[in-house]
Amino acid sequence: MAGSGRRGVGVDGHLGPEAIADLAVLAEACGYDNFWINVNAREENAVRAFELSAKRTKAMEIAIGVFPLDRYTPEQIAQDVKAAGLSDPRFIFGVGAGRTPSGRLGVDRRGVAALREASPKSRVAIGGYGPQVLGLAGEIADVVNLNWMTPSGLAWATETIQEGARRAGRPMPALYLYHRVAQGPDAATILAEEVVKYRTSASQMRHQAVMGNPPWVGVAAETRADIEAQLAPYRGAATLVLKPKPPNRADLPEWRRLIEFFAPSG
Repeated sequence: MAGSGRRGVGVDGHLGPEAIADLAVLAEACGYDNFWINVNAREENAVRAFELSAKRTKAMEIAIGVFPLDRYTPEQIAQDVKAAGLSDPRFIFGVGAGRTPSGRLGVDRRGVAALREASPKSRVAIGGYGPQVLGLAGEIADVVNLNWMTPSGLAWATETIQEGARRAGRPMPALYLYHRVAQGPDAATILAEEVVKYRTSASQMRHQAVMGNPPWVGVAAETRADIEAQLAPYRGAATLVLKPKPPNRADLPEWRRLIEFFAPSG
């Protein structure tokens, strides 16, 4: 299932539940269709951020992308989600194996099963970029949370997910692509530094190498016209989730400015 011009935005979990919920309200007012909360550490209280964001918005999809299963157990996540009573068709809960040393596909399967039981009305996503996890996502997930994709990388990932769905005899999951964005004269430098930072992960190194080690991936914009021109190669292939990269990750006014700057134009 390809994207259809829909656009989302993603924010960092470290900002805290109240600030994240305020940004969710802003995102809906700006016309975004979906709002994603990026999770790193358990102390970020992502479930509470999700709960507040859901309560303060009306129709926008609210999503977690993703719970890293090397830091959370599926049972812990399911318990938190179920205790908060979070089950609704506009909700998406994502899981990813993270840096789990072995048995990564089995960990993903457990995460999907636990969330389906805890939140039966919601959709469950798998995040990742390797061929095995993408094939598994095609087999069992409702949504695939993709990340770090060039246009050719996205085409390859889509084929891999489709093959997994065919093997399972089920429909193609919906595709959402995290796409980093920065604004200003240093935007390309900010995105290039982000690429280098992620090369500390062996799986990310392999993924970037397969894509030809691009100097940066995302949108480096000075004007709003730059946004649409750089998104054009992705349009229709997945629902784009723009991930702003402020120079200071704790600068809430800058988060607000970037969410407004990259908002849908129509």
